[in-house]
Amino acid sequence: MTIIAIAPHRTPVRTAVAMISILALTTVLIGVGLAGSAVAGACPTAGSSDVGKTGKIRKTEKTCPDGDDAPPFGFLDLADASPAGIRVAGWTIDPGDLTHPLAVTIILDDVATASVVADRSRPDVARAHPGAGPDHGFDTTVAAAPGTHTVCTAAVNIGPLGSFHRRSLGCATATVDAPAVDHTPLGYLDLATPNPWITAGWSSVRVAGWTYDPDDPADPLIVTVTLDATTATTATADTSRPDVARFYPDAGPDHGFETTVITSAVPHTVCAYATNAGPDGPIRHQLGCATVSWLP
Repeated sequence: MTIIAIAPHRTPVRTAVAMISILALTTVLIGVGLAGSAVAGACPTAGSSDVGKTGKIRKTEKTCPDGDDAPPFGFLDLADASPAGIRVAGWTIDPGDLTHPLAVTIILDDVATASVVADRSRPDVARAHPGAGPDHGFDTTVAAAPGTHTVCTAAVNIGPLGSFHRRSLGCATATVDAPAVDHTPLGYLDLATPNPWITAGWSSVRVAGWTYDPDDPADPLIVTVTLDATTATTATADTSRPDVARFYPDAGPDHGFETTVITSAVPHTVCAYATNAGPDGPIRHQLGCATVSWLP
């Protein structure tokens, strides 16, 4: 430190002012020196530059903070829509504790929907990050309504100093298709009963059941009755069936059918089919089959 001598001929007032000025200047210089030390010792950010002891500019490669307090990293590999929802899969690693599995938050349309632990085996991740091991994958399915959705994932890590890191692993768009509408008619063949009376080797079969169209419950359907795979007759399903109305209130009672088929008195296979005019063409639905016989 430089010592400044005070000339003896100065007055006491001038001497006091000079000493105060020297103290103030010294305080400022010390403060600047401390500030410079703090800046020089600060952790640089990735991609920044600082000056080394040689005076040359060097590139900084580490990120601040680093080590145990660094944020997690990883990737959202897929977000695939399926009838069950959206399958979400990826991986994440905690650089402060490479073997520790992290929690991953699934965010659907800006709403946190689910949380999953990234502890599934991912040998490809282990090859890229040998120190971490393979158990850092996640794979789950979240429910989603039909339509296009934005799916995001975030890994959560709490550092040893209490720092909270939530790192985005990526986002993707997935479209869930509306479930296919089943236009198949409903119904059942309740009976195919042979007439016990036989005349000259001929008799008849009573056929009855019910059917209706869920797309148009009020419209009675046409029923085709086959005998040994050959069309024998048709009937309109418009007779009253209160039991059907109790199970299917929207359908109402008028969906029963009953008809008689004349046939030889030998064993036959009787089937009933309902035909519905679907959006892609007629849909023929089997209501049931039965074997009839006049043998004792």
